[in-house]
Amino acid sequence: MGFEHLTVTNARRSFGTRRRAHLALDGVDLDVTPGARIGIVGESGSGKSTLSRMLVGLDTPDTGDVSFDGRPVRSWLSDRRDLLEFRRAVQYIPQDTTSSFDPRRTLRDSVRMPALTLLGLTTREADERVDEMVASLGLAPDMADRRPGHVSGGQRQRFAIARALIVEPQVVVCDEVVSALDVSVQGVILNLLKEYVLGRQAALVFVSHGLPATAFISSDMVVMRGGRILERGTTHRVVEHAEDPYTQGLLSAYALAGGTA
Repeated sequence: MGFEHLTVTNARRSFGTRRRAHLALDGVDLDVTPGARIGIVGESGSGKSTLSRMLVGLDTPDTGDVSFDGRPVRSWLSDRRDLLEFRRAVQYIPQDTTSSFDPRRTLRDSVRMPALTLLGLTTREADERVDEMVASLGLAPDMADRRPGHVSGGQRQRFAIARALIVEPQVVVCDEVVSALDVSVQGVILNLLKEYVLGRQAALVFVSHGLPATAFISSDMVVMRGGRILERGTTHRVVEHAEDPYTQGLLSAYALAGGTA
């Protein structure tokens, strides 16, 4: 299926008790359209991961709304047929892959399952897709037949990417997907994701605290702090001509660290 908009409107979200509430999002707006490559950066606790989880229906705002093609995401999730359609269109790649894989199943089983349930492929067709995805991510073919606990964290992250892309989604939401990978593997993953979205006019939301990876893969950048969006614009404009002092500080910290932030 195609899509027109995945939109967050004036979203607020708090965690904790009434007395000791933490405001994770404070009036955030975001519009994701076909072909968009949006990088969301900010320090830990800025709200960027909460925002990414809202986009895919894993969290809901206390006030405000999240909609997909003009229909609330919560409505998509309330009916099984609509839920499957939404999951086919919008895929999420989490930072924590330890809890996102069933330790009792092989990685092949986990990556194959979306192709079976969302695309209706046969087991043979799904296995062929798994093998193609594994190869494109630079993994040995036999690694797919291991269980999650028998591969490294970086390898497990690549299988999480394969599981998301195997159904050819229209929107891919990535939460710190390259933070556990070494630099050489980061390059493989970033190029794969960029080629994927460019080749299909799909949308990408790339959440990260790493400026180099975000600048490479995004066409537009959003800077968050304390649950608010402080600055947004084209990636080139934000990186070269940041207006907000916090953004300028992030860029300066990266420069002072010798380009390794």
